[in-house]
Amino acid sequence: MLAGLGKEGLLLAGLAVFGLGGIVFLQVARQHKVSRSEGQTLLQNQGQEAQVGADAARKIQKIEGELWRTSDNVVEAGRPFIFKLKKFSPGATYELEISDGTRKPFMDGVLPHTFKHGGPKFVSLYAQYEGKTLKMDSMRLLVTAHAPIKEAVSKAVDF
Repeated sequence: MLAGLGKEGLLLAGLAVFGLGGIVFLQVARQHKVSRSEGQTLLQNQGQEAQVGADAARKIQKIEGELWRTSDNVVEAGRPFIFKLKKFSPGATYELEISDGTRKPFMDGVLPHTFKHGGPKFVSLYAQYEGKTLKMDSMRLLVTAHAPIKEAVSKAVDF
């Protein structure tokens, strides 16, 4: 039967067999890899998002925290300096760790602090959220020594 086809006929028959074998292979492979339709997958994903809802959104919420920078970060010892939060996230509590290791909480995004001694100081901002503490920002300050104010009380004449 194949002897009467010639070269072109044999080539066409070979291509047909090869093509049909490829189609059968793709169909079998598709049945094993994809067990459900794309429509079913979409419904499951939407159902999972609905179940997760606000709880998951809260757990994966991005917590932000950044201290407000002054132009020179120079502070005078003995005078209050106001630390402010530039970026913060609702639900988190923020604390500032001073160079001596003590931490003070921010109230409404503001924290006044008076340094007792001059010198370079390093402060770090921490955020607490759902039982976890994260270091958010750090700042270096130069605290100048408190200089007494010299004012003339009155002009005196010495005789």
